[in-house]
Parts: sequence; C-alpha cells; structure tokens
Amino acid sequence: MKQRVVFIISTLVLISLAQLTYSQDSIKLNIEKHIETLSSSSMMGRYSGSIYANKSAEYIKAELESIGIKTFYQTIYNNPNLKNVVGIIEGSDERLRKEWIVIGAHYDHLGFQTGNSRTYSLNDSLGKIRSVTITAKTPIFDSDTLIYNGADDNASGISSLIELARMLYSNRQILKRSIAIIAFDANETGRNGSTYIANNGMAPYFGEYDVKFMMSIDMVGHLKANNELMVIGCGMLYKYKKYFEGLSISKPNRIILKEFDINNSMVSDNEPYARMGIPSILISTGIKHHYHKIWDDAKYIDFQGIEDITNYSFSLINKFANTRLILPSGRSQYGLIPVRKNYFGVSIGFGNNEHYYKNGTMTGKISNGASVGTFYRYNLSELFAIKAEFDYEYKQASRVFGTMTYHSLSLPVSFVVKYTTINNEFDFSLGLGMFYSYNIGHKYDLKEETLSPKINKNTIGLNYNFGIRYKRYIIGYEAKYGYYNILDSPYGPTRPINKFIKIGYIL
Repeated sequence: MKQRVVFIISTLVLISLAQLTYSQDSIKLNIEKHIETLSSSSMMGRYSGSIYANKSAEYIKAELESIGIKTFYQTIYNNPNLKNVVGIIEGSDERLRKEWIVIGAHYDHLGFQTGNSRTYSLNDSLGKIRSVTITAKTPIFDSDTLIYNGADDNASGISSLIELARMLYSNRQILKRSIAIIAFDANETGRNGSTYIANNGMAPYFGEYDVKFMMSIDMVGHLKANNELMVIGCGMLYKYKKYFEGLSISKPNRIILKEFDINNSMVSDNEPYARMGIPSILISTGIKHHYHKIWDDAKYIDFQGIEDITNYSFSLINKFANTRLILPSGRSQYGLIPVRKNYFGVSIGFGNNEHYYKNGTMTGKISNGASVGTFYRYNLSELFAIKAEFDYEYKQASRVFGTMTYHSLSLPVSFVVKYTTINNEFDFSLGLGMFYSYNIGHKYDLKEETLSPKINKNTIGLNYNFGIRYKRYIIGYEAKYGYYNILDSPYGPTRPINKFIKIGYIL
C-alpha cells in the first residue's frame, strides 16, 4: 500500500513537471515563432504605413484574439494606414478596475532599401506623416534590395508582449486593475503611435482612461550578451524599490534599476506617457551592434532570454495590478511634470468689494478685497469640466458714514466650458455656477453714523469666471453676486458683490 502511494505521488509529480516543461517550452517556441514571422523577409522591414506593417498588425491582432483578449485597431491621426493594435484585459476589482496599466511595444521598423536611396516616413511639427527620401549610408552588397528585418528592434518586444498578454489573461481573475496591451505603430517616425494614444485615450473603444503606470518593452533580444536587463525610468515612482524587491531573473542575469536615462540614449514609447507625468518605465537589454542594421535577424536572437524577461515582467505587472496605490514621485527626466487633465492648485486674488443697496446706491461704495485659496478642476470631456474652489477672503465695504471690514470662507462651484490644446500646455475656460460664503468677524469704523449694522453669516449667490492657463500658470477673473441681504441695516436690502483678478499655480 505504501509503495502504491509513493508511486501515485511520483507519477503526479512527473506529470506536473512534464506540464511545466511543456508550458515553458511552448512559451519559448511561441516567442521564436513570433520573431521569425515578424522579422521575415516577407514582411519587408515593417515600414510604418506600408502593407507589410499592416500585415504585422493583422498577425498581432489575430494572436491576441486567439488568446481570448478583446482587441481593436486605433487609427492614428486619421490615417487608415497607421494603426495601433489595442487589447483589453479588464480588472476584477470593482474600484481598481477603473485604473489602468499600459504595457506596450512597437511593431514597425525601417522597411527596406532599394538602389542608393531609402524611403522613410517622418513626422512634422504638426504630427502629420510625410515621406522623404534619404541617401543611403549603408553600402549595397549583392542585392539591390536590402531589408531591415528588425528582429531585436522590435519583433523581440512584440513577442514578449504577446506572451505576457497570454500569461496575464490566464490569470485575469487575480488582476485588480485593468490592463491595456498595445502594439504601437509609427515608433520609428517619432513615436507617433504612442504619442497619439497617450493624448487621445483608447478611442474608439472608449476615450479618456486613468493610466497609473506604463511599461514599454523595446529590444529585449540580447540578454545573454552581457547578462543585464535594464529597467529605466523607475525614478518616476514614489519609493520605487518596493515594487521591484523580491523579484529576480534567471542567473547569471541581473536586473539593473536606473532611475532615469541621463544621456537620453534609450528613448522608446514610454516617453509620451512620462511627459504626461505618468510613471513609465522601459525594459530593454540595450542597444547592440545589430541596431538599425540589415543583420538584425532572428538567428541572432536569444529566445531563452526573452522568455526569462517575459516571466520577470509578469511578476512585476502582477505587483502593479494588485498594489493598493501607485504613486508618482513627482520627478521626471523631462523636467517639470506636465499638467494632468484633472488638476489641483493654489491661488491668490485681489480686487474690489461692494455692498449694493437696492433702495439706492448712495450709501454703498466700491472698496478693496483680497483672497487666498485652493482649487480643483475635474475634466468631464474635451469641452467641459467642473471646478471647485475654497477661498479665504478679506473684504471691505465702504459707506458714506463708515467702513466695514470682514472675513469670509467661500466655496464657489462652476460648470466650465474650455478649449485645451492637444499637448495640454494652453487652456482657455469660461465658468458659471453658484457660491456659498460663511462670513466671520467684522469690524465697523464709525464716523458720523450712530448705528452699527450687523453682518449676516451666510451668503449664497451667482459666480462666473474666466481664465487663461499656460502650462502651470493661470490668470483669470472671478465675479460673485450675492442673492440675499448681507446686512441688518435700516437702509434696506443689501447685496454683496466682489470682483477679483486671480492668479493660480497648478501643483
């Protein structure tokens, strides 16, 4: 009986090991298949916008759909020949599923060269695609056509992306946050694909989405060359080491954590997200002598290394998908973190205050006022937003026979119509709403008047404003018109009016 139990246990262990070996072997074989397909001569170098790039996109979309992932194309700058391939894995947590992790790799490359010239697709200052011809620097060898197959750059990253998507989808029940799997087009023309989706959201699936973390996989095909996997940009994360502790890669390989790429030599599709202030990293085995050469072929790729990197990436993404908070550090290699579409800031204001007397204005004159406070603007869409403020205000109200000074805590809330540039550097807005003020502490300096009026503590009324923002700086105008009597005065109903010039800064 004892021998029988031992036999059964041994058999189960062997079956499990066989399944594990098969699983590992199948991942490696899949990686090899992806790279050999995408970097084959039939793909003609996957030049962005070409029929060969479209064939690559079709292959990637079919692979993601075969896994079971919801997948769609996103057209870039309204050019039907340029497209990102986007796959969606929705999170399992009711709250955290509204937050997103983006994992991306670009699938385009340099195309091919015929005769003595090479055709490139470049982006101009408006982000539009145009073709130019550049004299080739690479000598012609035995053929008039040279194909830049791009096995490492970046069929390697796409192969890892597809297999990472497979692993994540198989474990989707334990992933709290949602994950976007994106194969970017038009990287070699200036990261147009990643820039477009970073700024415009995942249309047409849905628009704006709350991205908490982004990881780009680019050139991961040569791990065994120096046994190092670089993780670049982790300095954008607050206390970043906690995300990477306890994770390792197969020996003798090691993980090199780099807060930033000081020399800016490794630039990939994480850049547009980083410029938006979203914590973004690049994982890569670095630039090797195959980079942008015609000998960047599948036969030189370290397939086992890519499998090891994919397993490491799965463990890392699992942490980000399930941690309670992902906080940015506020640092970036691109300088000051740019403005998010939803933002918080501080302001100061100065202007005038008036008590308007309905039964005649002779007893009320315009006097001075000032404020300091905070504000928050929440973006509803490309055209509309909600703005809430909390201000401390110091105000004076002049009368013929004396001057009153008092303080208020004010809460204006406005519905905002806005115009914002695509890079979110410039903004013009008009707002209309209501305000509530709690009036505290007043002093009345008597001259000839013998009756000292008392100020009512509560004020409610209409608020309108407009503002101009450049980057983090805002200048605007705000006016408040009270509805109800602010004074217990024999001179009749008295309504407060204050008009401030306000200067703000976004934190």
